[in-house]
Amino acid sequence: HTPLHIACGNNATLSVLKDLVSSEPRALLVSSLAGVVNPLTALIISYQSTIAGQMIVSRIVLWGMFPTGASDTFERFWQKMELLALSTYRQRLVPTSNGSSHSPVTTNEPTQHHLLAHAVLDGFHSSMWVVETVLLRYPEYAGVRDRNGNTLLHRLTDRDALQLRELRKLINFFIDNYEWMVESRNKVGTTPLEQALRNGYRWERDGLKSLVEACPEALARPTRSDNFYPFMLAATHCEQQLQEKPKQSSNSRRHHSTDAEALDTIFNLLRCDPSVC
Repeated sequence: HTPLHIACGNNATLSVLKDLVSSEPRALLVSSLAGVVNPLTALIISYQSTIAGQMIVSRIVLWGMFPTGASDTFERFWQKMELLALSTYRQRLVPTSNGSSHSPVTTNEPTQHHLLAHAVLDGFHSSMWVVETVLLRYPEYAGVRDRNGNTLLHRLTDRDALQLRELRKLINFFIDNYEWMVESRNKVGTTPLEQALRNGYRWERDGLKSLVEACPEALARPTRSDNFYPFMLAATHCEQQLQEKPKQSSNSRRHHSTDAEALDTIFNLLRCDPSVC
């Protein structure tokens, strides 16, 4: 654990976190516990494990609304969460002049606040209640695209499926509340469905089924970049995975999904639109 991890897990003040982020920005990208917990995640886990945190989270999860008159404790947590999310996002995405690493983040040069929802999805193993709360507090942020034209659904499906515990719930959340995102394209013409397939998302486990059901006509559209139909993208990833398996250790998290899941994904894509065969 870095000092920043420890501070985030022990309710350090906002000023302390600012000092730690400024002095050692690379710690924002350090993950402990088998690569699962970065400082932002440590902060959120620490807060939601308190009684006050559990009460707030339960209201958001059960009623889908941000409770009025939130406590000072929550507001202090939220200020720290925003600092870490935006700082982590900038540290991850802004390269140095030689492109070899990331530039240091400074507290007087923050990422623009309207990218907060992108930062939350990018910065940790996203808990759904945090994403929902960002969009409840700042509903206008739902339509914000990043500099590459990615929507929030693009941002979500660009993540490794195994990094997100609530991936399927998050995908359904965006489809139910922001259906326009399903068919949106970024600056290179990629849809969220294409990104999900390139990242090996599975039919049932990872919410691929929901993306297809929200836009079934996408199955008959080849990609703009390589002229592949969706089932071809799934087959390509399946082949890559099989080639990589011998190189991976038997307990690798990235390869715990079975070959049957990969084949099931390809089968269901073809079953939904056999005309592309």
